[in-house]
Amino acid sequence: MSKWMYCITLLFLVFYVNCKKSTEPQPDVPGKYLIYVKNYSDKMWIGMNREDDFQSLKKDYQTGSKLWIGGAVVKKPELKYGFYFDPETITWGEITVEGMQTTIQQIKSNVDYYVNNGFPNQYAEHAWYIACEILKYQD
Repeated sequence: MSKWMYCITLLFLVFYVNCKKSTEPQPDVPGKYLIYVKNYSDKMWIGMNREDDFQSLKKDYQTGSKLWIGGAVVKKPELKYGFYFDPETITWGEITVEGMQTTIQQIKSNVDYYVNNGFPNQYAEHAWYIACEILKYQD
């Protein structure tokens, strides 16, 4: 095999292996327990701190399940979407009040509004919920 063919083959293998690597981002939000979710075309990590709630969520909603999940919005400009949900305020359900429903893109477009407005849940004064599909759990 010529040196050129060897180099081309090696470059192809390196490219192929790198393309096969997961493009899933590493968790960048606070929380002892993590959920990776998809809201339309957007994906994000959501952290939770209460083990009993996390185990209940895992038990009731397998990977691939669709539900509403959310809590208080916390502004953090250095994150991809500029915010995360406070892990102390996370709740979920199959239905929510329509006025509490939003999307990642809507929050991203006006984070300050979502931080300072919203509806109370059992853990927070202001809470918002996104419709999502659970992609992965990480404890």
